Amino acid sequence: MSKKRKIRPWRVLLLAGIVALILLLLIVFIHHLFFSQPKAEKTSSESATSVQISESTVSESDTPEITDSSARIAQILQTAPGEVVDVEGLDAGALSECFTDTPVSEELAEQIRDRLYVDGFENLSIEDIRDIRVLYRDFEGQTRIGQLLVHRLIARDAEEIFQELYEMNYPIEVINISLDHPVDEESTQLNRTRALYTDFIDGQPAASSHSYGLSIDINPLYNPQVILDENGSVEAVIPITAQDYVDRDQENPYFIKANDPIVQIFEKHGFMWGGTWTGREDYQHFEKGYDNANRVIDLSAFE
Repeated sequence: MSKKRKIRPWRVLLLAGIVALILLLLIVFIHHLFFSQPKAEKTSSESATSVQISESTVSESDTPEITDSSARIAQILQTAPGEVVDVEGLDAGALSECFTDTPVSEELAEQIRDRLYVDGFENLSIEDIRDIRVLYRDFEGQTRIGQLLVHRLIARDAEEIFQELYEMNYPIEVINISLDHPVDEESTQLNRTRALYTDFIDGQPAASSHSYGLSIDINPLYNPQVILDENGSVEAVIPITAQDYVDRDQENPYFIKANDPIVQIFEKHGFMWGGTWTGREDYQHFEKGYDNANRVIDLSAFE
């Protein structure tokens, strides 16, 4: 008769432990195989996104703000005169760069020679004319780009004057050059602020402060030239459509009157205001350095 072998308890426990360990390792392996990999991929994706955001942040912070401002200023200066421009976010320094003084282009020079007779006046040539770009606020308060042609002797003054007017929110309806004739009546009816244009007498081009680019007219429709006779009565109004604006006692936000800030700004730069003239009250008109008696440039005004 065979004797039964007794299984010792510690062996049972050892076996159970081994089986449990194997099952645990198997579970860990299966979990790693089916669950851990997608999580790793997600983490990798999130990490890549984080890197992109970080790189973007670094890129933005490393790019000087002036680069963006310079690009916007260049775009503004390439905008056609009269168009609305976006200046939001530009500081005073950046805005000042939108007021420029450059020689006229070859294309514009040809138009000036053909239509404004610049080369026909004494001591005046196309090289004396400067192309001024400025910002201005229209009657709705929008910022627009303007263009003026002026004599080089008043170019710096013109830049600074229009910058001061812009900073004080002075309203100007239109700033653009005049190359068509009859320029005076047409431009003033359009209320076009302008500088260089050719005056005519008896159908012939005549020397004047405007012909030399030494004067600037502001909002001429609302600030007409009023010619009086010897009795002080109104003989003529230029433009003829400005009859309603001859009476300067009425209130109008576009009128230019004595001691107005705009008059003070021009006078600070050495300009004379036509609104004080006797017999020909030219409320729109500011001029500097022109000898009306002899119809030549008065260089002493620039010494």
